[in-house]
Amino acid sequence: LAQRGQMAPGLGRRRCTAGARLRRGRRMRGGTPGSGRPLAAPLGPAVEEEELRIELRACHHALAQTRVEVLEVEADAREREERHEAEMDELVMEMDELDDRLCAEQEDLAAADVAVQRVLRTSREELAAAHAKVLLAQAEAELLRSESHMGTGHLEALGARLRRGEAEERRLEAEEAALSAHEGELDLELQREHEEEARLEARRCQLSEALEQTVQRIRAYEDWSWGVHQELRQVVEELEADNETAAQERGELEARAEELSHLHRMVAATAAPTGAAAA
Repeated sequence: LAQRGQMAPGLGRRRCTAGARLRRGRRMRGGTPGSGRPLAAPLGPAVEEEELRIELRACHHALAQTRVEVLEVEADAREREERHEAEMDELVMEMDELDDRLCAEQEDLAAADVAVQRVLRTSREELAAAHAKVLLAQAEAELLRSESHMGTGHLEALGARLRRGEAEERRLEAEEAALSAHEGELDLELQREHEEEARLEARRCQLSEALEQTVQRIRAYEDWSWGVHQELRQVVEELEADNETAAQERGELEARAEELSHLHRMVAATAAPTGAAAA
């Protein structure tokens, strides 16, 4: 952008140089017919016509060079715009991928959390039921001990039932401990997933900021390109106007040369009889 920004002053200097040559040619000729200014002693028609041809060639050369520079600036602007559009597409694709990953990970975490909560709830319900069975068995054992008239076989059956209930309770407690440990592991995994989610969110914010900065740079470049294009168009219009002015002056000079040639022929024709009479 900085390199392209230095082009406009050069175009202005070239425009001023072309205009200065035309104005200098007018001053050397001392005015133009019909302009209201007195005509100074004119140069020879051939000299004036040669100077005008030189100025016209310089104007045509400056106009051609300006058009080439306009085409180069427009091509460069199109190339930069395509490159910026490609960068924006890449950023948008990367942001979409990050959003998809975040959504998928959140769904996985939610599903895992629901499954763990369901297993824990089932285990607690089973443990509560086992506790209830153990309490019931203990109450029955106490009742059997208090009733001494009951038989020994029935007491042994109740004792075996009580031992089975206690074993079931210990098994359920072991399962609950294992599930609690697994819950801790799942909590750690969930914490890591949350950290990864935060990292991805930070990355998405960075990409959003980069995308916004890229959009701002594109807008700034478009504004600069539009300004340069307007200035180049103004330069071309002024050079074309200078060419039209030069062509008009050339026509006036040709008419003046024709008039001077006619006067020269008239003077020569008048001088010929006078010389003959004097002889």
